[in-house]
Amino acid sequence: MPQDIHLLYSGGSGGFFCLHLLLLTGKYNCKFNCDTQDYQTIFKNHWNINSDHWKKSEIWPLNSNTFESNLTNKLYYTCNPKGDALTRFNGTTIVLYTDIETQWFLAKTKHALWFTKDETFKEQRLCSLKEHQRNQFILLYYQVKAPDWPLCNSIEEFFNLPEVIQHECIDQFNFNDVLDIDKFLIQFKESGSITYNGEKITRLLKTDIDIDEADIRIKLHDLIKTKGEVLFEQLGIHGNEKTRDFVDMYIQLHTPEQQQYLLKK
Repeated sequence: MPQDIHLLYSGGSGGFFCLHLLLLTGKYNCKFNCDTQDYQTIFKNHWNINSDHWKKSEIWPLNSNTFESNLTNKLYYTCNPKGDALTRFNGTTIVLYTDIETQWFLAKTKHALWFTKDETFKEQRLCSLKEHQRNQFILLYYQVKAPDWPLCNSIEEFFNLPEVIQHECIDQFNFNDVLDIDKFLIQFKESGSITYNGEKITRLLKTDIDIDEADIRIKLHDLIKTKGEVLFEQLGIHGNEKTRDFVDMYIQLHTPEQQQYLLKK
């Protein structure tokens, strides 16, 4: 029997796909942060995308307006949840996740989460990768710093240090693992993941919230493979022609390489 639900996910793991899959069942409702609340118009505008600009057409639900509305079977939506997010709204909590390799690749190719280019997120995340790289660099530098070395609080400052110090840091203390962005990205991905159900997922779903405390936990690949039914069954609802067509459309919006990640077993 439909009731209020709260969908939570970490960026780059198919949140909007799951949101619209649920809305297309006709069982759930929410308010959006736009002038029109006509769902057909919102759906058309949101999914008017190609592989080069996934973020530009996004139309976000507005939880505060949904909460204050007289809608039945409300659908709340939270990206990158933290703190008390799992208990913030009444109803069934759903956490959508995927393996770290798929999430990493989708986030990178769609400019989401760690790779966001959207200025509206700048203050919120401060380009997490660069900030984390800077913090790791500073930590490493002061771990190995000799008493007579100058202070150094940025990567830019490092390359203005005397060359003898630079060479010692790189040759003896393996600074390239932090300074080389490709090597750093590998380390960042590894340190930012944990093992869950036998595979690596983003650590954020255990540190920022606890995925195991959600009522329902759904992997993106299973959602695609079953055309939503793996989730619908747990909610006591059914899919329809619109939901099935939407899954096919969603897959086709991706590049062949992206599809390899989405459709892998």
